[in-house]
Amino acid sequence: MKNLRAAIGTPSAIIAFEAAGRHMNFSNAAGELNVSQPAISRQIRNLEAHIGRPLFIRRGNKVRFTEQGQLLFEATKESFRNIIAAVEQIADAAYDRTIKLQSQPILLSTFVLPVMVELQRAFPDFFIDIQASENDVPVDDERPTIAILYGDGNWPGMRSELMFSDIYFPVCHPLLLKGMRSADPADLFGRLPLLQVPNFIDPWMEWRRWGEHFHIKGLMTKRPQFINDYEVLLQACRSGQGIAVGAVHLVREALAEGSLVRITELTVNSDFGFHFVYDPRSLQKGRFADVLSWLRDRAEETRQRCQAMLEDDHVRWQPR
Repeated sequence: MKNLRAAIGTPSAIIAFEAAGRHMNFSNAAGELNVSQPAISRQIRNLEAHIGRPLFIRRGNKVRFTEQGQLLFEATKESFRNIIAAVEQIADAAYDRTIKLQSQPILLSTFVLPVMVELQRAFPDFFIDIQASENDVPVDDERPTIAILYGDGNWPGMRSELMFSDIYFPVCHPLLLKGMRSADPADLFGRLPLLQVPNFIDPWMEWRRWGEHFHIKGLMTKRPQFINDYEVLLQACRSGQGIAVGAVHLVREALAEGSLVRITELTVNSDFGFHFVYDPRSLQKGRFADVLSWLRDRAEETRQRCQAMLEDDHVRWQPR
């Protein structure tokens, strides 16, 4: 039995023939395949020469099959249909084994990426696609998606589960405190520059709110340096440019490595936090529920580590 190349010559010729036969127009076939019309004509002439029989009867711009061309087209059409169906079946199977993880870049880098190796090891037959997105990007409801979003838990049409609530406290680079002799908040905030994210969803990110709550006048009148991205704000804070409101789950590693320190005992518990957000229909797909459960466990471990961090005296600054 001949192989395909021996029977038809180049595979591109049979692709051109099938497209031309389906359209009954060489120009339309060329447009579909993104080649020129002469290229289609040349491929079909080569195929006819290889087979030794004409496949089309050409009359100006119109074509129709010869008897041999009709026979070959019926076989080609059925074969191509089977190939397309098989490819779609394979793609659907891969699609069913893919889960998208969607979140802001800062949380991907602090929570998702550190556990990715373990996650892939736990689910070796699954593909985990990571997508960095803004917090207000809609959750994909066409494919299984676990979004990690910041807010109050209200995402209409979606199910949300609290990962961990935010706990806030002031932080800065330790060198910024060089020469400071007092841990009095009024003195610290009065002398050191402030960094702030404007228009943040949680009002506790505003220094004015801290001033009103803790009765620190300097925080109600002093203008902070505004930076509209929290990850960039933390980079500025770690480089010694000012004091920032630290969210414990996002500054934990910086506290552990010593690039940030807590500067006072002032702490607030937020009504906002990070949530797993997903379409509840996804729970019926593949091992979506198992992956979600695995991530819940990792979130609980992170919450416990953060709680331990809050009780660690080594991450607090003490005046000398």
